[in-house]
Amino acid sequence: MHLISRILTLIQVPLFAIGAQFLTLPSNAEELAAGSHPTAGRFFSVNPAIFIAPEKHPEFSVCRGTWLGGVTTTNLAYNQKINNRTLHVQLRYTGLTGIELRDHRPSDEALAHFSSFGLSGIVGVSFGSGRSKYGFSLETIRMGIYNESAQGLAFNAGYLYRFPNKLSLGFSILNVGKMSSLRSTAPRLPTRVFAGLAKELNFDVYRNTLHLSSEWNELAQTIQFWIGNIFKWKKLRLMAGTSVANNIYTTSAGMGLQLGQYNISYGIRFGSQDIGLPQTITLHFRLP
Repeated sequence: MHLISRILTLIQVPLFAIGAQFLTLPSNAEELAAGSHPTAGRFFSVNPAIFIAPEKHPEFSVCRGTWLGGVTTTNLAYNQKINNRTLHVQLRYTGLTGIELRDHRPSDEALAHFSSFGLSGIVGVSFGSGRSKYGFSLETIRMGIYNESAQGLAFNAGYLYRFPNKLSLGFSILNVGKMSSLRSTAPRLPTRVFAGLAKELNFDVYRNTLHLSSEWNELAQTIQFWIGNIFKWKKLRLMAGTSVANNIYTTSAGMGLQLGQYNISYGIRFGSQDIGLPQTITLHFRLP
C-alpha cells in the first residue's frame, strides 16, 4: 500500500504519486535496457526523427512494465510508411493504485483508497533528406490524482545525421508545452534535451552499436549521461546500458528475439539506491 499521510500534502504537491515525470519513464524494453539515446529506437525513441516502418507493412507494438514504487506502465504504438514519410501514433499510460487517504489523526484504517494516473497520446511524422532525418510530434497529456486532473499539450522535435563511416549524430527536444491547473497550480512539464553519438561496429555476421548520450531535464535541473550497447547476431539481440546523474548510478540489461514477423524483448534496470527493479516486456509485430 502507498501512504500519503495528510490530505494537505496531496493538495500542495500536484500528482505526488505519478507526477509529470511519468513522461520521462522508459517506453519500452529496449530503452529500459540500453538507455535513452536520440540515436536509438524504432517505435518509442526519444528522437521523433527515428520512427520507421517497412514499405507496405505497418508495424504495431505493445509494452507492459513496472516501475519503482509499484507504478505500472503500458505503451502502444503504430508506425506506417506513407510515401517518403513515417506516421507514428503512440498511447502511453502510467498508473498507481491503492494509495491511502489519511488526515492528521492516527488510525489503523485509511479514510479511503484512490489511484493516480498519467496518460498521453502522440501523433508524429518523420522524414529524410539525404543523410539527414527529421521528426516532429504533438502530444496531448492528461494527469489525475484523487478528484483532481489536469490537461496539456506538448511539442517534440528531433534530428539525426548518418555519416558515411557508420557514425550517427542525434539531437532531440521533448515535452515543450504547458498544462492546465491542478487545483490552483499548473504542473510543469519535464522538458528534456538530448544529444548523442552512435557508432556501428560490425564483424562478419555480428552487428554491434555503441551509443553515448547526454540528457538535460528542466525539472530535475541535472545532466544525465548514458552509455548503451546493442549487439545483434542472427535472430538474437543483447542489450546493456549504464547511466549516472548526481551520484546516482544505474545499470541495465535485456535481450530480444526475432520470431518471424514477431519481435519480443525484455529489459530490467538496477539502481544504486536499491528501491526497486523496473522491468518491461515489449512485443513488436508486422501487420499484413
